[in-house]
Amino acid sequence: RFGFRYNFRKVGFNFRNTFGKMFRKGEGAGTVSGFAAACTAMANTIGVGNIGGVMVAILYGGPGAVLWMPITALVTSAISYAENSLGQVYKVRMDGQYRGGPYFYMANGIKWKSLGKVMAVIFALFATIGVPFMVTGPSASNISMAFENSLGVAPIISGILIAVLLFLVISGGIRRIASVSTIIVPFMTIGYLLLTIITLVGNASAVPGAIATICASAFNGSAMFGGM
Repeated sequence: RFGFRYNFRKVGFNFRNTFGKMFRKGEGAGTVSGFAAACTAMANTIGVGNIGGVMVAILYGGPGAVLWMPITALVTSAISYAENSLGQVYKVRMDGQYRGGPYFYMANGIKWKSLGKVMAVIFALFATIGVPFMVTGPSASNISMAFENSLGVAPIISGILIAVLLFLVISGGIRRIASVSTIIVPFMTIGYLLLTIITLVGNASAVPGAIATICASAFNGSAMFGGM
């Protein structure tokens, strides 16, 4: 409940402490600025999945899935706020940088320590297996398909290039990830918004019918499943 209230009532506070501190450095050793932290978080949510994921949702749930996507986003944004808050509370300093997340707040925050450590290990195991196959793998596949279809670049070439660039970024730790994100994410976000607006304006006559179709087909199990 607090997550919902915070997301809606503290929008101004959030912007002041992220985008309002665009040119400030992180306060304290091992930290990054609020803007860099926001860009790093957005880099994980704005990407290939916003195109490929929507396509898969509509493929499985039909047009009605579109209605459930923003509803799901409202719920998950509150969960994300709780996650990030716990990550801050139970973060630890390692190798001159702060690290946090589910592994740490499960291991250190759950009252029954043995249960918390077991849950942390299980989460880490699923993340180790799931992230390459369900996050980075499909994204890299979509990118290589796009290069192959539009420019004729062989997938193996795209894969190697993506792997090298990824290594160069993550090998520098959170500071390099944040630095790269502050450069890429603003342009990527603006590009997404411009393309969306251009597409909607160019197909303005079809928008009312599309909205009607979405609403009419939203209330069935497959639409809800696809949207979520």
